[in-house]
Amino acid sequence: MLALLTLCACASSPTYLEPDSPSLMAGRFTDLAGLAWAPEQGALYFADVGTDRVYRWEPGREPPRVWREGTERIGALVAGEDEGLIAAEQAAGRLARIDLNRKDVRVLAASFDGLSFEAPRDLEWGRAGCLYVVTRKGSLLHMNAAGDLIEMQPGTKVAGVACNADGTALAILVPGEQQVVQLSLDDAGLPTGEPRILATTGRDPEALELDAQGVIYVASRAGIERFAPNGTALSTTPHVRHARALAFGEADGRTLFAMTATEVWRMRCPTPGARFEFVPE
Repeated sequence: MLALLTLCACASSPTYLEPDSPSLMAGRFTDLAGLAWAPEQGALYFADVGTDRVYRWEPGREPPRVWREGTERIGALVAGEDEGLIAAEQAAGRLARIDLNRKDVRVLAASFDGLSFEAPRDLEWGRAGCLYVVTRKGSLLHMNAAGDLIEMQPGTKVAGVACNADGTALAILVPGEQQVVQLSLDDAGLPTGEPRILATTGRDPEALELDAQGVIYVASRAGIERFAPNGTALSTTPHVRHARALAFGEADGRTLFAMTATEVWRMRCPTPGARFEFVPE
């Protein structure tokens, strides 16, 4: 009977397979910032603040090529659902949409409470077409589909955010506490209830991603750390340290791209990213 109970307990426990070792995709850049996979284009876009360029990379086509120059020093990117990139422009302190076909720019928001966006560092889509914005000083803003902005979690400095697969929860990276904290979300993408600590990270956490199983990926001084949804530490990949941004991509969503100041790495993972399961309304 004991053996049977043990077998049943093991069978009910989730299994989290290990990712492959990462490989260097491109290097010798000067000051990389924004990183985003555009599913409609089948391409990765990333920005080099030092040269004021955006690069485009497609699987099977090496190396990345310059896609756009004169970009207002883009500091964060996220792919839109309408053939566009949402870009956080550091020099102009604003959010803008870049058309992926025509490359023209439309300003979405230029200030919050009369202040510039302080060089936004991370962007993420949420429910009902909302957008989460992390400013350079660590404020977390919520922008609804109409463009209205409010601050979430005042007093908490945030480094990065990631939405879960169905958009009902937002994971936020709190570097000062070395924690990943979960916020439950209502239908408008706004927090409801009390925050819950998901995991304790290594030193200097800078970027965050989730996969469709709820596994948490954190870029820190130690490397790329992985945690189960309950916060249990799974593994650390030390090859890529101090990554500034993480993004899942490629056709099956199972490649995690990691960007340091001068390099872009790719790592094949067992489960696709959460964004490949979640489509904003």
